[in-house]
Amino acid sequence: MAGAVARRFGLNERQAAFVKLVISGVDPGLAYAQCGYSGTPLECAQNAATLMRHPAVLPAIHNELGKQLAVDAIIARRVAVKILQDERVNDAGAPLVSAKVKADLAVKMLRLAGHVEPRAAVADNGPVKTLSEMSTEELRARAAQLEDEIASRAKPIRASDAPVETQALDMFE
Repeated sequence: MAGAVARRFGLNERQAAFVKLVISGVDPGLAYAQCGYSGTPLECAQNAATLMRHPAVLPAIHNELGKQLAVDAIIARRVAVKILQDERVNDAGAPLVSAKVKADLAVKMLRLAGHVEPRAAVADNGPVKTLSEMSTEELRARAAQLEDEIASRAKPIRASDAPVETQALDMFE
């Protein structure tokens, strides 16, 4: 991988090795030192941070990370499907994976696949305009409407509502 990355992004051998190590999960400061660069641990960490922003190294990291995430996504999907299909129970007869966890996972997988919940019914006030089609006055009216909606959901909180616990603290414990 390091040779192909070096050629594709115009990296030298050390930079390509650095990219490979960082993508594999090695701390950038340690990766910097492992690639043959010298310095104290603090200098290595600082130089690694600079190297990660290098105009050739940064796109290489993003590209290689994208490739790794594509592989990880396949594994993650396989794990998610196993969880969804798991019907085992514990000694008390309860499922090992709760129904809520399974439902949340199923919804997330549907969203990732592009299936989304239907939107709530909108009052029919004529044709619906996108924000870019609205005039300044219409935008201000819409903003006021949304602010009113948010304000109507607010619950008043008073300091007297909070439970008061008095407890002595020992600062020398």
